[in-house]
This record gives sequence, structure tokens and C-alpha cells, in this order.
Amino acid sequence: MPDIDSKIAEANSKLRAANTRVSIERKGNRLWLRATLPPKPHINKQQPYQQKVSLDINATPAFLASSFHQG
Repeated sequence: MPDIDSKIAEANSKLRAANTRVSIERKGNRLWLRATLPPKPHINKQQPYQQKVSLDINATPAFLASSFHQG
């Protein structure tokens, strides 16, 4: 899926340029976000830590293009 990987890289560049502290990853055919977030209530941690959150969305170039289009 080289096309989707290039779209993810482009979207991550835009996220970095906007000074967000989140990135998009692809696992198989699904999209995930990675960010440092507060601990979940059931986790025995006190400080925020890096977590991955499933978007439950299929990784498609069309979705990324429409989500990060600057008009």
C-alpha cells in the first residue's frame, strides 16, 4: 500500500506543521492515532504516556485526502 503510506506521511507532515502532538499510523488495513494521553482510569499509571487509539476506519487514500484537504 505505498499510496496510502505516502498519504499518511503527508498527513503527518501537516499535523507536525500545525504543532499537534499526534500522528497517524497504519496497522494492516486500519488507521490508528498515536499520542501522549492521560492514563486510562483502569491503568496503574500517574503520568500521561504514549498510547495508540484505533479510529476503526479502513486505511484508504480517499479518506486521508478528504480529511486533510486544505481549502
